[in-house]
Amino acid sequence: MLFGRGGSMTKLNSRWLASLCHTRPDAKIERNGSEETQRARVSIARIPGVPVLPVAAAAMHASGAPDAPPIDRRIYGALEASLRDSVEFVSSADNAEVILCAHDASAQRAAARVIADRFGREGPAVFLHSESDDVRPTAPVRGKVFRSSVLASRRRSHEEIATGCVPDLCAERPDGLPEWTPWLDRPTVGFVGHVARGLRSIAYLRRGWQHYHGFTLRERVLRAFESSDAVLSRFTRRGTNLGPPMAGTDGDHLLRTMRREYVASVFESSYALCIRGAGNWSYRFFEALSAGRIPVLIDTDCALPLERSIAWERHICRIPVGELERAPLLLAEFHHQLGPSGHAEIQRRNLALWQTTLCPARFFLDAITELGAA
Repeated sequence: MLFGRGGSMTKLNSRWLASLCHTRPDAKIERNGSEETQRARVSIARIPGVPVLPVAAAAMHASGAPDAPPIDRRIYGALEASLRDSVEFVSSADNAEVILCAHDASAQRAAARVIADRFGREGPAVFLHSESDDVRPTAPVRGKVFRSSVLASRRRSHEEIATGCVPDLCAERPDGLPEWTPWLDRPTVGFVGHVARGLRSIAYLRRGWQHYHGFTLRERVLRAFESSDAVLSRFTRRGTNLGPPMAGTDGDHLLRTMRREYVASVFESSYALCIRGAGNWSYRFFEALSAGRIPVLIDTDCALPLERSIAWERHICRIPVGELERAPLLLAEFHHQLGPSGHAEIQRRNLALWQTTLCPARFFLDAITELGAA
């Protein structure tokens, strides 16, 4: 736990509460022409020395905090700019509508207790973001916990599904690969990623059931597709887990080469096979949307962002994990129901969905703004 145990909890709670300050003065109203617009008033809570999550780090940069940690600007640069333009960072928690906790959701119990003790029932809402692969439900807070790895059947009312914090793959599209894939009679489906198979898979049990189940499931799914003539499979198995972003583009020559191969695989195929890994979610799912491709989600009790407002059946092919033997036929059926015009349209629709709703700059700004207005 980030906030310690026993007697140290009170001390850390005090440090957390004392951190509710930033460099900008309080301001409630900005004028836009002749109209007055209310912006969410946000204060960021941080404990010095405790790692800061990237979303919070982008907010710290937007607020002008001199000690803001570095961020990956391919992913969070636009978020920083949108928060700077659309959120009012306040110097006192007493004037805040939203308190953004800079640390992982494991801090939420302390956050909820501090807010409740100080403000009673009418205090600001708490915004928490988790990057954990843990699927266990989180403790309730007055506000929202945004997370990716959940079991949909066990999700609690205060938990929202976060978008994937991924680079915009369109900016990395290799020369010579089309912006949109053409219609073919057989659907083309791609996957490049880490799998566990054979005797090596037993080692994953040491890391826990989630790791073993996720990475061995990938091998089962790939075999199901490779054994079928209904689809054209383009798969590359990796023996090492390089992390969700495949080490980005900033690693050594080998990693950069692997990254280019990974990005090319997304653009070469119409469909991207999205299978859980250590957590019950898929980083590749959001990369496929950002590239204007069509995710094929192997549904292991997954939850997706904004399911009340996004008609996901218009954007993805969703296959229950219990239908693995029929998965290639289900994809082929989905593909032929689209037809050539539908196939072209869904690619454009997915890219638009990413750009207008799910890219981090848009998603987290909307989440914070709505939380402040609630």
